[in-house]
Amino acid sequence: MSQLYTTLKRKVLEIEKELGLNSPLKPEEIDSHQIVTKAYIVLAHAEIEKYFELLAGQVIYDSIKRLEANEGITQPLLSLCSSNLFAIKTFDYFSDQKYENRYDYPQRLYENVHKYYKKLYSNNGIKSKDIISMYWVLGLNDEDFDDVMLTMLDDFGSKRGRIAHTGNNINFKLLNYVDEKNFISQLIESIGSVDERLEEFLNPNTKINEIEVKIYNESS
Repeated sequence: MSQLYTTLKRKVLEIEKELGLNSPLKPEEIDSHQIVTKAYIVLAHAEIEKYFELLAGQVIYDSIKRLEANEGITQPLLSLCSSNLFAIKTFDYFSDQKYENRYDYPQRLYENVHKYYKKLYSNNGIKSKDIISMYWVLGLNDEDFDDVMLTMLDDFGSKRGRIAHTGNNINFKLLNYVDEKNFISQLIESIGSVDERLEEFLNPNTKINEIEVKIYNESS
């Protein structure tokens, strides 16, 4: 698992501790804890959203560093370039063709990366449509997303949205902190599958369709 995933789990546990909701509520306490429970939902949502955005950004950052170190192209970077209709050239290292457009390639690549970072910064939500839009360009296919996780993200995103946009005036059925805690815990565990898949894509031993790309800078 990535360090970001470990941090996500730790941050949510810290929220639970700070809100003083680490012990089960008595039935008579549920009503008085509604505001705190809603705060927990909003804060946990924020941590999950931040995780997804940082993970996607970190994957591209790591991919660029590997490319610049002549360690080949990762699946996420190749997918990102392809999704932007950017043509990856297979260079013949044993001929002079490798010098063709030697300065044009990095510039166009970094422009696409910049566009993707802007997309991440403008993201606002963790519903399935938000996550799929964020990650399909990195090479994750539909089968890489657990259906249960996507459904849980939609439910959680909708609940957070109703709280965030109406404050404490919304007429919810009484929220039980223990139920919300269990739901969020299950959601975070299911998110781990995405984390594992992206780590696999970043494995330097993974061959990507026999394609190798190398950056040539002015000092080459």
